[in-house]
Amino acid sequence: MDSYENAYINDTLNRAFVPPLQHPRVCRENELNQLVHQIKQCANAAEDGKNWLVLHGPPGTGKTKLLVQALRCVPEIMGHFCDIIWINDNTTEPTRAITVFSDLYFSMASLLDGDIMSTAKLTNETVLRDHVTRMSALLSKGLIVIDGVYLKSVVDFLISVKCTVIFTTCSTDIFESVRHRFSDDYSFYRLGSFLSTNEVVSLAEAYSERITENQAIALSSNCLFNVALLGKLLAAIKKHSHMKRSVLDNDDPKAFVSFKISSSYPFASLEEAINVMYESLDKSVATAFEVCAALPPAYPIPIDGFIFVWPVDFCGNESRANIMMEVTEDIMQLADNNLLEPTELDKWGNSCYRIHPMLQSYLFWRVNRTKPRMIEDVHTTISQHLESLEEEQTFIELHNPEAQKECVEALKTAVDKIHRKSKNYVSTITSTNTVQTPIVQNEETPSSSSKPKRTIWYWIRKLLWFLPLFKA
Repeated sequence: MDSYENAYINDTLNRAFVPPLQHPRVCRENELNQLVHQIKQCANAAEDGKNWLVLHGPPGTGKTKLLVQALRCVPEIMGHFCDIIWINDNTTEPTRAITVFSDLYFSMASLLDGDIMSTAKLTNETVLRDHVTRMSALLSKGLIVIDGVYLKSVVDFLISVKCTVIFTTCSTDIFESVRHRFSDDYSFYRLGSFLSTNEVVSLAEAYSERITENQAIALSSNCLFNVALLGKLLAAIKKHSHMKRSVLDNDDPKAFVSFKISSSYPFASLEEAINVMYESLDKSVATAFEVCAALPPAYPIPIDGFIFVWPVDFCGNESRANIMMEVTEDIMQLADNNLLEPTELDKWGNSCYRIHPMLQSYLFWRVNRTKPRMIEDVHTTISQHLESLEEEQTFIELHNPEAQKECVEALKTAVDKIHRKSKNYVSTITSTNTVQTPIVQNEETPSSSSKPKRTIWYWIRKLLWFLPLFKA
């Protein structure tokens, strides 16, 4: 799907600093149609005040690209909005949130041809909020996009804005205090990163690589089922033909540390973005999440499966309901931060969650370097529970013995494989004390900081905003 040719609309999008379409790309038609539908619903609900939309998902899933594609390739969206403002956020430090507020103020003022406040007032959050709220009433048919929001303070700043607002983010729990701006029907859209086999084949063709369905499956596995890494891997294959056999004919996933990507992504690597998500968790939940390093990636696991290995404090006399409630609260926080993904109910009607292969590989790498015995302990725990189930002696009240036994048997088979892989990995680290060479190397050394990179467009926009002050 190509961008539409309309000089006025294209000029509006360009003046709003909406990013250009990137090539080559995959057209995710189902996801695109669903997003467009929800954007229209938000625009039509402006009078009710429930006109906020959150596009969320793990890092590298293509949230920004999909939103850009919707704005630039679907002309009817522009029929709902007179003006568009696009703000690149990606701010992870509260002290820098004022930059986002001033960016929004300047964008609104330029659309309304208003006078610019003095520099001193631009550092006052209350003054900025008052001006932005008043200007938003004059732009009630406008659309504001906050791309890459991480801070709750940025969300709260916009609470009185009348315009339709679209956020892209990795976390949804930062929106708890502003739920009145959302509808349960259309205000949240989770973008997973599992491309279909046909979509992978189409994307490979865009890189001049003709591949079979089996090779597409192997390619998806090798890039840890992540859209950002998939494009980088195809680019690497095109540049280094000797990589083709190992990537297309071998479905053993590459380790997370194999990838060092250089792109327009605001962080130097996906690792930095995942670290930001990880650090936003409660400390106890972050520690508990590490056991997922021993669990099978992309495999739907019911809450019962997590109970067997989840490190919660037991006194020994807790009821099954209490244990279930504590573990479920942790799982829900991880799901809100897109570190676990809810899936369909299993055949017994139990809620299930899965860990994305990219995140499981990240945890596997992290845990084996900091807590090398953890995977061994999880393997032992699951083996003991399987023996207990076979003897019908468990530490919790069984509500469905058949379901639990099937779950634990499946987990044990998968964890056995991960356990063997972990032992080999730890022994390799111990003997060589080296890190695997990245298969996709950065053109420049990535920064160790999690601060976002500033693009040339950012500085051009800053210059344009300050020109009225220089003229005065």
